[in-house]
Amino acid sequence: MDHDNKSDKFEALRQQAEELIKQVPLEPHMESSHIFELIHELKQQQKALELQNEELRQKQREISDLKQEYENLYELASIAYISINAKGIITRVNQMAVQLLKTDRQYLLRSGFSRFIAPEWQASYHASLKDSIKTGKKQRIELKLKTDSNHTLWVRADIEANCDEAGQLLRWYLMLIDITLQKKTEALNKKNQEELDAIYKNAPVLLMLVDKDRRVKKINRYGEKLIGASAQDLIGLRGGEAIRCLHQLHHPNGCGSQPACVPCPINNRVLDSFENGTTHEMKEVSLPLLKDNEKKEATFLVSTVLLNSEEEREVLISMVDITERKQMEKDLRESEESYRSLFNNSTIAVSITSFPGNILKVNDKMTEISGYSHEELKKVSTDDIYVDPNDRKKLIKTIKQQGKVDNYECRIKDKEGEIHWAHMSVKIINYRGQDALLTSLIDITTVKETEKSLRESEERYRTIFDNAPIGFHIRDLSQRIIDANHASYHMHGYCRDEFMSLNINKYVGEKLLKKAAVFFEAIKKGKSVHAFGTNIKKDGTEFPVEVVVVPVSFNGKAHSLTIIQDISDREEAKKALMESNEKFKSLFTQSPTDILIAGLDGTILDFNHDMSIIGIPRKEIIGKKISEVFRNKENNLNSGLNALFNPETSPIDIEIKTPSGAELILEVHPAETKFNDTEIFIFTILDITERRKTKDELKWSNALLSAMGRVARVGGWELNAETREIWCTEETYRIYEVSPDYKYALPELIDFYHPDEHKRISNAIQKALKNGEPYDMELRFITAGGNPLWVRSICKPQIKSGKVIKLLGTIQDITELKQAEGNLIKKTKQLQSLTRHLQSVREGERTAIAREIHDEFGQVLSALNMNLSTIEREVENNGKALNRQEILSELKQSKAILTTAINDVRKMITELRPQVLDVFGLLPAIQRHLDEFGERNGIRTDISSNIESINLDNDASIALFRIVQEALTNIAKHAKATRVNIVIEKCNAELLLTIRDNGLGFDLNVREQKQSFGLMGMEERVLLLKGELKIASKAGQGTELFIKIPLPMLPH
Repeated sequence: MDHDNKSDKFEALRQQAEELIKQVPLEPHMESSHIFELIHELKQQQKALELQNEELRQKQREISDLKQEYENLYELASIAYISINAKGIITRVNQMAVQLLKTDRQYLLRSGFSRFIAPEWQASYHASLKDSIKTGKKQRIELKLKTDSNHTLWVRADIEANCDEAGQLLRWYLMLIDITLQKKTEALNKKNQEELDAIYKNAPVLLMLVDKDRRVKKINRYGEKLIGASAQDLIGLRGGEAIRCLHQLHHPNGCGSQPACVPCPINNRVLDSFENGTTHEMKEVSLPLLKDNEKKEATFLVSTVLLNSEEEREVLISMVDITERKQMEKDLRESEESYRSLFNNSTIAVSITSFPGNILKVNDKMTEISGYSHEELKKVSTDDIYVDPNDRKKLIKTIKQQGKVDNYECRIKDKEGEIHWAHMSVKIINYRGQDALLTSLIDITTVKETEKSLRESEERYRTIFDNAPIGFHIRDLSQRIIDANHASYHMHGYCRDEFMSLNINKYVGEKLLKKAAVFFEAIKKGKSVHAFGTNIKKDGTEFPVEVVVVPVSFNGKAHSLTIIQDISDREEAKKALMESNEKFKSLFTQSPTDILIAGLDGTILDFNHDMSIIGIPRKEIIGKKISEVFRNKENNLNSGLNALFNPETSPIDIEIKTPSGAELILEVHPAETKFNDTEIFIFTILDITERRKTKDELKWSNALLSAMGRVARVGGWELNAETREIWCTEETYRIYEVSPDYKYALPELIDFYHPDEHKRISNAIQKALKNGEPYDMELRFITAGGNPLWVRSICKPQIKSGKVIKLLGTIQDITELKQAEGNLIKKTKQLQSLTRHLQSVREGERTAIAREIHDEFGQVLSALNMNLSTIEREVENNGKALNRQEILSELKQSKAILTTAINDVRKMITELRPQVLDVFGLLPAIQRHLDEFGERNGIRTDISSNIESINLDNDASIALFRIVQEALTNIAKHAKATRVNIVIEKCNAELLLTIRDNGLGFDLNVREQKQSFGLMGMEERVLLLKGELKIASKAGQGTELFIKIPLPMLPH
């Protein structure tokens, strides 16, 4: 295409030339020879033009090749080239620029270059752009860039402005060279130099630079400290003079001029380094030094190295003071002898073994424990000594990881196979040029047996302590309860946590409280105290107690153990005994039952009736043996005497024959007791001849029925259809809350039911009596004590010959079941209401957010749009003559509008999700919210806690924060409080949160009848955390919200 265009141009030029020739008329008188000359000249000129044209085409081809070469060089250059227009947009880049910025070329060509420049370098970059226009010269600057992949790099940029003839900017040319590696190298060199300076200054070695005259040019801090002089005082001195060598003190020229200096290794090494450039490694040198005005022999490790600088040659002398080390080596050699003696005579078993398990050396104690001789142990593998071979594998693994093992507990066996418990401490040592294990072993078999006995003793003590029927609690010397068993807090009516927090005046009666100070002083002196008095239960009632307080040691500190026994039964028994003694005298003689009192030898001491059951007068049997009076069919009772005098066999039935010949079966109840310090037997004698046959059957039947009723909480009853007499089981009496001697009548039976149930139960009983219809109903019931119950009443008529003769029925207490059903229904309704409420709240929140976005952000964005439109019109209409001040004013106004919008967004985000909860945690979030609540509502607030921070998962933290928010919202809406207090405590494994206000309060009974979605929401949140929530409030007395939540068992 280009070739065709050029041909067309040449053709046009040729035609134009012909036209010009035609316009020049030929002179008529021109000779033909002259014409030929003109034609020849034209041909020559034509040929010259053709040659020039060919030369131009050649030049054009060369220029095209050069242009293509330039393009290749530009594209493939190792320097990044970027062209940007006057607006800062990239218009052209080469391949290196694409690689440098790690971005697609097409994306780069519509991007602003400044977006790749780090924020802190933007100002320098734009200043360089302006300077390139202003000065017309190339500007060089170093820039820090950040790619879209967040990769950071450093470049050196050459910036050149390209302007038109009028000085109007057309574009900028940027040439970028990646100097990231250079920057890193500079930073690394700087760091290395700083490290070298630090090493030189702080190395625990004397470093000294000397010139060829051995004069000190530089010395480090350690050298100053070792010599005891400052560098300023030492610089310029000869080396020997600086280190206070005694040889240099005899001649003013100092180091190197004395005869003793000739063989000095330090001097010789320094000279050799100067003359031959030799580097001498560390060598031990001893010198006589003057230190603290005293001659002291010092030993150094000395090395020298020649340093060549531009100014002069210097030698660096390194001197490590090993005087103390040499002395330590001497001491070590002396201690080795002591070690050998200690090793062999140690009371701790010591061995040296190889890693594979070969025993290399042992002391005598090891042979004593193992039962092997020294020679035998060398042939035994360590695997044969461990009971569990894995113990040694674990030891080796731990040693390789940590370098040593302390007090590793394991079992070993001796030569005879007996097992020992041992503590092993093992470390790696160098033994004869190889790594070995030094093991010290202590036989703790006796200790383990003692520990086992102690654990068993502790378990027995704890079992006795916790399950004893007598109260035990331990107090420290400040009277604070440290531990208490179940009986101790149960007898006072408290739970364990409540009892542990009590002061002594809360549960000790006045009489014992007055003696508390005396008791305390006695305990401090190590004496025990025994007293009687009263204690106070949680409900305020007092009960008699016997108290013993003894001093004990608990966790290594002095404490007191208080033993409390509730003697209410004992006091009542004592009182009852006195009354019983009076009654006994009359009952003994008036009892219809025969009572016989006998001694342990069987002698009859007394009888309560004038005529005995066997027909012999009282006077005649007193003083005789029981075997003489009571005779069986074989005419003696000797074979049954042992059973008769054994109370554990009570009662015992005996068959006797009276003097009149009657045969009786007697039931004898023996009871052993004391009377006036004399052991006696009291025999209660009943004639059970007639009822002997039915007694056992009736007894077991009643016991079985009673037991079944107690377990199932079911009472049985029987109604005689003719006489209307009612018989009931023990459980029926318990349900009705009446005594067993209560006599039922049918109308009274019905009266126990709720008045609203009278008609139902009456009709059911009448139909059962009349038609034999059974019934099974759940009814409301009121006990004799006024307690409301739900019962299930079942009746089954018994019919004989077509007539109802009796009703058999049961009554079952189902109150707990009904309450559970009621609670479930109530909870379900509450959850449904709460769900509807939460849905409504959620929709309300969405509406509020939408409204706020529309009203607030819509207006802000509209105002911002108007300002930007004004700026745009100003730029388009005025061009160069921009009103800078007006545009700046519009931009500042736009910035203020954006700031307002950002603050509104942050406020909305904070209301939806408090950022302080994510950033600082739960406790600071509650503190900040409480402060804002106080300032917003004019309420005094304070918060206290016994914990600095707490680790909860995200859900638990949000739940607790929302509970506090809801509680404070309720206080602001309803309480009219002037003060709010929040207490956050950790007690055992529970978090306790208490929120109190001094507001109006409310009636809890009224609250139960109303739906409070706030409180319901708090209850559900606490329930999800497996906690409990309690509310305490009275009208006019404020409100207290108490929340207890179990904590995760993790280290705090």
